[in-house]
Amino acid sequence: MEEIGLYDETLGPPFTIYEDVEYGARALAKGYEIHVLGTHEVIHNTCDDAPQAGERSSQPNYLMALRALRDPRYRYALRRYLSSAPLGERARWYLYALLVSTVAPALLATPFLGAVAFMLWLLVAAGAYIDVARQYWNIKTPHISLAYSLVAYVWRLARSTMMLTR
Repeated sequence: MEEIGLYDETLGPPFTIYEDVEYGARALAKGYEIHVLGTHEVIHNTCDDAPQAGERSSQPNYLMALRALRDPRYRYALRRYLSSAPLGERARWYLYALLVSTVAPALLATPFLGAVAFMLWLLVAAGAYIDVARQYWNIKTPHISLAYSLVAYVWRLARSTMMLTR
């Protein structure tokens, strides 16, 4: 912690929300590895949408996650993450943004050029998915690894669109 520094408490008042994303990026940039042991579900609620004791939120987690894409604090944290991340990680995120921003032009080009452009786009998109699958691969559960990788890939594509908007 002395080398990386403390959490950035400005990332989400009144209680920080995105400081772990930016902190992880600084740890990666310093050469540390991040390992997740087991799985945990963490739900952040505001005062307005917090469920009462013993009750769960009525919104599915994926809807809450999609709402986060509009949150300027999340976009700020992602930009901070990318500014702190190693060059290879930044390149991945810019590739995701490039894939999202070029899918429509690849499909809408002239019929012949559109097919070639779309095949090239599809090849790059498949390579990016393989890179994500490599990160989450577990030989003991390949079907779960592939499914989780697909969810992670789609989520990365969705989050990368935040880099295209200000």
